[in-house]
Amino acid sequence: MNTPIVDFLRSYTEKNAVRLHMPGHKGKISVPTDYDITEIDGADFLFSPSGIIAKSEENAAVLFDTAKTLYSTEGSSLCIKTMVALLKKVGINKLLSARNSHISFINACALLGTEVCWLYPNGKLSDISVGEYTAEDIDKALAATGCKAVYLTSPDYLGNMLDIGAISAVCKKHKAYLLIDNAHGAYLKFTKKDNHPITLGADMCCDSAHKTLPVLTGGAYLHISKDTLQKFSELSKSVMSVFATTSPSYLIMASLDSVNNYLSCGKESFVKAEQKTDALKRYLHSLGFVDISKEPFKITVDTARSGISSEDLVKCLEQNGIKSEYADKSAVVLMLSTMNTDEDFDRIFAAFKSTARFLGKANSRKFDFTLTPLKAKMSISKAFFANSEDIPTENAIGRICSDTKTVCPPCVPIIVSGEVIDENSLKILKRYGIFTVSVVK
Repeated sequence: MNTPIVDFLRSYTEKNAVRLHMPGHKGKISVPTDYDITEIDGADFLFSPSGIIAKSEENAAVLFDTAKTLYSTEGSSLCIKTMVALLKKVGINKLLSARNSHISFINACALLGTEVCWLYPNGKLSDISVGEYTAEDIDKALAATGCKAVYLTSPDYLGNMLDIGAISAVCKKHKAYLLIDNAHGAYLKFTKKDNHPITLGADMCCDSAHKTLPVLTGGAYLHISKDTLQKFSELSKSVMSVFATTSPSYLIMASLDSVNNYLSCGKESFVKAEQKTDALKRYLHSLGFVDISKEPFKITVDTARSGISSEDLVKCLEQNGIKSEYADKSAVVLMLSTMNTDEDFDRIFAAFKSTARFLGKANSRKFDFTLTPLKAKMSISKAFFANSEDIPTENAIGRICSDTKTVCPPCVPIIVSGEVIDENSLKILKRYGIFTVSVVK
């Protein structure tokens, strides 16, 4: 019998591509398979640890300066469900959330019956995953909705970063908890300027360690601040266990444990990687590329404004052995980490130099759209679990969405369960090539 997954992985590895995609280890770490065990005597238990796992998580908490840091072997998705459930445990069942939230957050709300007051970005967008949200926006929305918790994504998939410090101050004024999806920003604690959400005042946040640190895919953290409600720490393990497998991967936990030692060596490797990425950003600017990322380890080429098609850019990069994280009609995303070598950077510089000949040759028109508030006829939970049917998108105007429709990646919603599909959302669905939707019968 053939082995298509193994065959692809072997073929990709043999190409020795420069990996500008997650995970952050870039294929440069290995964990022996004889470490793949289960909860045998002495191996501790992730959801009621008292031995080696407890000590390792305590080490991580010291590094991130938290009251508690919990390991997840199921990515940030598990951490997000846990954060929403912890709020419910203390009586908060309504959240203010930016519209570019990950599907994991929406799924958590569907499972828990949590109500969401959506905050929409202002102005025209060229990508569903972005949105500028200021402290003033949050201030007004909290005053209008009375929500006692705020859920935001920073950095977002394209590298935009919010002013978490200013937003935290607003949340404290309203006595509202601040939760941050920091899936792309685990490394921000260790760059020249500490921009980690916990440092900047978030009550809880999730980090997908595997995205930007030398950690196996699925390795993530749930961080709980020293300055927030103590009950969050007390309840966190039992709440997380409700959503998690009872057989967490010891290979992933071993990589999380191993990275503690790597992080404890200081910021030097992160500062060097930041300097090299900054030099690359400046070089791209000198060639005429437009990088819209504000994130230190991410480059997002706005291909429309650069006058090059995403297809041409990706093709040229791949011809030079460079594999990007993501590309659509308007942007190409490249993710770097401390594990990218000097040789990697040399190859990236050379690849962009060869690609520059295409600049200015593509039609620079962008598909801009506006996200407008949608009418919710049902709760997220009720619509998600309702009897439903799949119909062509073009026939869906006026129908209630059952299964949230997202663009994957980055798994950000166009229309959420319970909302009525209108002409504007239909246009956006078509822009992303979605021609079938699930609606409530």
